[in-house]
Amino acid sequence: MNKWLRIGFLLLVLSLILSGAEYYLPQTQPIDKMTVSGELASANSTVISTPRNWGMAYQIIYLAEEGTYVEQGDTIVKFDPHAVQEDIQTVQSEMQEKNFQKEITIKQNQQAIRDIERQIEQNNIQIQIYKNRLEQAQYSSENERKELELELKKAELSLDQEKQNLAAQKILNKNKLNSVLMDINQSRVRLKHHQRTLQELSILAPRGGLVVHFNRQDSDIKLKKGDNVSPGQPIVKIPDLDNMIVKIELNEVDRLKLQTGQEATIQVEAYPDTSFTGRVAYISKIVGFDYSQSYLKTYPVEININSNINYRLKPGLTAKAKINIDQFENCLSIPSWCLFKSDSTYCVKTENNHLIPIKLVKFGEGKAFIKGPLDSQMHLLPNQKISEF
Repeated sequence: MNKWLRIGFLLLVLSLILSGAEYYLPQTQPIDKMTVSGELASANSTVISTPRNWGMAYQIIYLAEEGTYVEQGDTIVKFDPHAVQEDIQTVQSEMQEKNFQKEITIKQNQQAIRDIERQIEQNNIQIQIYKNRLEQAQYSSENERKELELELKKAELSLDQEKQNLAAQKILNKNKLNSVLMDINQSRVRLKHHQRTLQELSILAPRGGLVVHFNRQDSDIKLKKGDNVSPGQPIVKIPDLDNMIVKIELNEVDRLKLQTGQEATIQVEAYPDTSFTGRVAYISKIVGFDYSQSYLKTYPVEININSNINYRLKPGLTAKAKINIDQFENCLSIPSWCLFKSDSTYCVKTENNHLIPIKLVKFGEGKAFIKGPLDSQMHLLPNQKISEF
């Protein structure tokens, strides 16, 4: 493309020379500008997405109209609550049954402990009976006393066994109750999750601003009422209209002309009566591709706008930015084909074939920025030695 531009430029110069055309010296142009096109965007946008902890997709039943202005706390989007409400009722019914089961388990545990304690009490009584009999049998036969001692020993062993049973039953009771309590706690956690989800089905604006809808997943169509959205899916963004920028794709051939901090004048096509000022704030270091123009290499550039809370500026509007790429004090801009060179000095030639020495400040892309004793009423002759320029 640059090749054809150069050829076209040379043909233009040649036609001017052949026609004997003169160039009328313009008034002072101290600033070299570059005009680029892009679209408005917000430097800071608040993105509203569905919570990532949702376990399923929910249907939108209300969505604030795109382009409307909302205040902080206004409802942005609502989702169908029926599925969550059914889940809450199911869990509440489960918890009611589990609480009933807990009461039954407590009563069964208490009864099991009472049964063992009753058995222990009976064993203690039996032991006391055998001890009394053994005292009374001191004058009885040796065989009778040995039988009583054996019965006493059995009763004491039985008592020890029941005490062990009591300790084991307490552990068993605790485990059974903990199992029921764990089930209840799990249901309680599920209930809190569903209740929190029910609250999250109505999303409020975290800040005031303009409503912009996201597209459906894998689609160019905007989200709307009736669509189902998945967990973590972006729904709406609220641009910060106090901090607007112009996003442009800079042709790689112009990359070296731009640097951050350069001043710019922005014109928004939707508001031709107003101009805004700004500065180049960001130039990507990574080249991209514009596939709509045969893989043209471009650099993403952002220009901050001094919008001063002007809510007329909205994301997506087309804008043109005139960027001050060079500033030359007391310089004049002339076509490069009006330059002459005499020895090491550059000159321009007036209509009277008078050569005027000038200082060449910058030269390139068909323009020359010069300083010298020139008058805005002068007419300059073209240089016929095209090859030198």
